[in-house]
Amino acid sequence: GNKIKISPKEISYMYLPPSGLQKLGNALDYVGNATQWENSDLDTELLGEKLVYFEKTQMKVNNKTVTAVAQVLNPTYCKQIRVYADPYAKETASVGVAGVTVAGGLDKSYYIKKTGEAAGYKLKKKNYSEEFKVIFSDAPQLLKEFGDDPKWSGFETHVWKYATEMDAE
Repeated sequence: GNKIKISPKEISYMYLPPSGLQKLGNALDYVGNATQWENSDLDTELLGEKLVYFEKTQMKVNNKTVTAVAQVLNPTYCKQIRVYADPYAKETASVGVAGVTVAGGLDKSYYIKKTGEAAGYKLKKKNYSEEFKVIFSDAPQLLKEFGDDPKWSGFETHVWKYATEMDAE
């Protein structure tokens, strides 16, 4: 019941209850039980309890590199590429029935950071077709499967397939 203030400088990572910003994470429920995932860097029991994972990282924002505490949207398969929530992302148009979104409602941007990169950067929906080939250039099977016409709506699948393909090598 006691509240404490923590400076962002004091945080290296944290697990928090989900907020309204956790759209992609909720969309990835089909992946299965978090306690069975293989990522020794994270506490899978906490992720299995539906907590979300944040970490301190470097991000390029408006041509400056800043330190940010960002939500990792793919924490259980982030060894090769990390996808971070963009808290200011706009959404694509959506269609709903009885209060349930059946199409659209996707964020129009995320921050991404591949292993070995010094800082993450913003990936925007409007640039995805061009960026796809750069992001996944080291995954020939993925380029062969989706490279001709990658869809923004398939981004989470692309990241998942990339992570599993790269882990298999």
